[in-house]
Amino acid sequence: MKKVLLAAAALMVAPVFAADVPAAAETAVSPIKATEKPVLPVMIKSVRATPLAASAPQQPSAMDNMHRMSEEMLAGVKRRHPDAAFAAGMVPHHQGAVEMAKVELAQGKDLVLRKLAENIVQTQQQEIDRMNRFLASKPAYAVQAEPLSAMNQAYIKTIEPMHEKMMQGMMQSDPDTAFAAGMLPHHEGAVEMAKLELRYGKNKAIRELAQNILHAQQGEIELMNGWLKTHAAEAETKPAPLAMPVAASQATMP
Repeated sequence: MKKVLLAAAALMVAPVFAADVPAAAETAVSPIKATEKPVLPVMIKSVRATPLAASAPQQPSAMDNMHRMSEEMLAGVKRRHPDAAFAAGMVPHHQGAVEMAKVELAQGKDLVLRKLAENIVQTQQQEIDRMNRFLASKPAYAVQAEPLSAMNQAYIKTIEPMHEKMMQGMMQSDPDTAFAAGMLPHHEGAVEMAKLELRYGKNKAIRELAQNILHAQQGEIELMNGWLKTHAAEAETKPAPLAMPVAASQATMP
């Protein structure tokens, strides 16, 4: 099964991107901020939750990065213009994925997941750059909605459950499992956001980007689901450790 997953990962290719927006808009957008507090994590049912030790390398910086990502996403998706709401929400979302992938490359051992992490770093950084150029070229799109529209509220509804499941997935003790279990809901959130852009968005380049995200991340979701199922099955079939015999000197005398 691992050979099959490795072959699938090796065949991954970066999605074909639409033409960039004008090169004159190379300046990155200003940081996105929000006042909303991130929601508390819940259990992710598809993976056995092994609590992460307090000294594990994923803590605390990885969790802090994910909280910041969610806060910035919540601010970004409140923009009035639908294409700007998508891009301003997806930029920190992608940045979170890149940070998670870098942790996997530093700590993970599984070749399939490391290949996936490399692909995420490469392709999503390219998409971050494109969305930042789009946002910088449309300063008028930075206006936030007041009150929030149905479109804004739909984006917010995708962020909260994604954050909950993602944070719980990252609490696995094994770095590879933590990466897959955290990135899976992260990708599912991206798919839902891409669907909203295709529903509400008007800009051709951003809509094409959303379509690329939808296609690429659905394939990666299937890969991670397969890996997690295989990993869980292997964990179930491993024999329990044998009990250590009690030394004769420690045995209780009758």
